[in-house]
Amino acid sequence: FDQGTAVNEGWKKKGETSYRAAEKFEDVPREPGSEERRSVRGEELKSRFVEVYEMGSRIEYYSRTQGKWVAGVVDGPGIVNPWSDLPVYEVTIGVGPRKQLRAGVELNLLRFPLRPADPVEVYNAKTKSWFAGSVDKEQSSATLLGYQVKVMEGPEQGIVQVSASSVRPRFPEECVVEVYLPGEGWVQGDVVSEHGATSRSGPDSRELKIAPKEGGKLVTVSSHQVRFFGYARQLTL
Repeated sequence: FDQGTAVNEGWKKKGETSYRAAEKFEDVPREPGSEERRSVRGEELKSRFVEVYEMGSRIEYYSRTQGKWVAGVVDGPGIVNPWSDLPVYEVTIGVGPRKQLRAGVELNLLRFPLRPADPVEVYNAKTKSWFAGSVDKEQSSATLLGYQVKVMEGPEQGIVQVSASSVRPRFPEECVVEVYLPGEGWVQGDVVSEHGATSRSGPDSRELKIAPKEGGKLVTVSSHQVRFFGYARQLTL
């Protein structure tokens, strides 16, 4: 990976102001890895966007085949999605010989693992409704064993163990969050409203209106562009 290729493929040297625009998905360059960066003889390569997920971050990936969330790791930097302003990622799921790589994963199929005290909603199969709750405590192997959640409303209140597919983040009004905006990265804001599907099937498809802390117009984004404020990334060992 030489200097000329780095520049021609869109990874700018220090001081460069333009790059070749990709016309189709196959033409979109991935960001060079650490070995490739060192091979560019001291030149500084610059990413064209702010990462949503950093390399090595622990995430949960929604498997359409299995119909559930599974644990995974972000296996490289994002690449520019030509039909969207949002990047896509390579994700490794499974362990040992069962490891599998998923390429070109869009953001709606990824989410951060839930943490203790995170506001959530729990799906009740009997009523086919979501009810408010919060994560009760730290949970290892949550995608396999489920999350321990304190449910605050509905027919089954109290501490319950639920599958990862039956729990999703909840962003109540005035909740302080960070929203990912293309070209800006993670920006702090307050939740104004939340609208979402009541169905349990598929990944989260809610929309939120956010008021950025720095002022400006309200923004409407998908829930996969929102995370709780002060999120500390979780990296693999």
